[in-house]
Amino acid sequence: MKNSSGFTLIEMMIVVAIISILAAIAIPQYFKYVKRSRSAYAVQHVGYLCKTLMEWRENPYLGDGVLPTDTTTTDTASVAYSVHFPAEAVLATSGDPYYNYAWDSSGLATATAKTPGLAQFDVVVMTAGTANVAAAAGAGSGTALADCGDQSMHADALY
Repeated sequence: MKNSSGFTLIEMMIVVAIISILAAIAIPQYFKYVKRSRSAYAVQHVGYLCKTLMEWRENPYLGDGVLPTDTTTTDTASVAYSVHFPAEAVLATSGDPYYNYAWDSSGLATATAKTPGLAQFDVVVMTAGTANVAAAAGAGSGTALADCGDQSMHADALY
């Protein structure tokens, strides 16, 4: 009798088929997870911007009821927004690898995807002012919307 060692062609084909099936399931789930995590960072960063805008507006020594127009806006003692909130100023001027961040005079803090489709949401909008978030953003299907104080939206919107 002949001693054989190794695997037969059928056994190898079965292993390749099983690995292919697992990969077909795992790879799309991985990309979905990556998109959610990118959007979670955007929601978090917009939340930071939104909270600093609210703090600026409500503090009598900073904005005294007025929102900053950009990172160079100064407070009542002529100190710039970027000095009080350096991390948020960097976000607003240079963004992160996936989103650009900005706000307008009505208090809408917005994250816009640099490349649409690489994250779960192409636009993330929160309001620190009196603006109507849904109307201002156009409420498209790739848009996450919330009021700055509404933290419940963050967990639900990303899953």
